[in-house]
Amino acid sequence: MTSQKLGLTLPDKQLNGQTGLMSAILADLLTLEHGATVVTTIEPVAPHAGLIWANPDDDSVQVWSDIAEDWVPFSTGGDVTAHIASSPATHAAGSITDTHLASNSVTSGKIASDAVVAGKIAAGGVSASNQLAAGVADDTAVGNRTVDQTLATPANTGPLTSLLSWIAGRIKAITGESDWKTTPQTTLAAARAHHDSNAPHSGHETPAGAQTKVNAHAALNGAHGVYSGSGSPEGVVAASPPAIYIDSASGGGIWRKNSGAGNTGWVRSDGMRIKSIQRGTLVLDHVTSGTATITAVDTAKSELRLLGSTTDSESVNHGVRIKLTNSTTITGEADSSQRTNRASWEVTEWE
Repeated sequence: MTSQKLGLTLPDKQLNGQTGLMSAILADLLTLEHGATVVTTIEPVAPHAGLIWANPDDDSVQVWSDIAEDWVPFSTGGDVTAHIASSPATHAAGSITDTHLASNSVTSGKIASDAVVAGKIAAGGVSASNQLAAGVADDTAVGNRTVDQTLATPANTGPLTSLLSWIAGRIKAITGESDWKTTPQTTLAAARAHHDSNAPHSGHETPAGAQTKVNAHAALNGAHGVYSGSGSPEGVVAASPPAIYIDSASGGGIWRKNSGAGNTGWVRSDGMRIKSIQRGTLVLDHVTSGTATITAVDTAKSELRLLGSTTDSESVNHGVRIKLTNSTTITGEADSSQRTNRASWEVTEWE
């Protein structure tokens, strides 16, 4: 009786349970001589996926399984068909490895439409650190996401769609636009440049321009009614009361415009000693003008003040005016001669 080793390798085709696969296996089995003894050892052929041998103990055909790391029964093509068609298909933990999947073998044609839904994958069943190779979960695999820029309560943790929605909402809030995708009116860089600019708006004053105007204003003689010069302003500087004049000459002082709009009527008021004070009443008895005589004074150093006025007709305004006409004369004027007007006056002469 002839003794033969049997080492059969499955044909290079998909294990789909079709009769073609079993026919190929049986064809190899038929090469055994009738009545031959099948050697029970498989040496020197090393076990590997797809190796078939005949078991003489029970006349069965077995196939080597890399998953089980053992010989498993392989009697008919129906066993393969039943395994593939089983619903759901069951595989031992870790049974599907990189060696069982050819490159690009898991295509859309291998998986029915919508076959892999959320309920088919257990929580944490697919993790990037174990089941997914680097770069597998690309944009195509993840699919499109639609953001909701109105989604409230932003947080640091959440589903991808929520995270993207919160970011869109923050962008919308920053730009102030109605939609986060709208081009903003300005950029942060432009806003900073605007903030740092000396004159960001057309027509606005620059620091240099403002300083020039301040300097020009300060150089004005008479700005805000304040004048300056060397020497007395009387007969020289035209101004209106109550202008002030500062005499910068040695021994000069402060002058106040007491009357008139011309260059006369200045009196010193910088703490000079009083030389004399004269008081009196100028009576305009049904006349529009009159005079009062005083002791001669230096008009440049004297000041006339109206202390008050009365009339014999209270229904009519007084309308009395007085002025120091010359060194000895005070002139009074009234609006009407239909009444008697009285004006009380005071003349102060400074040394």
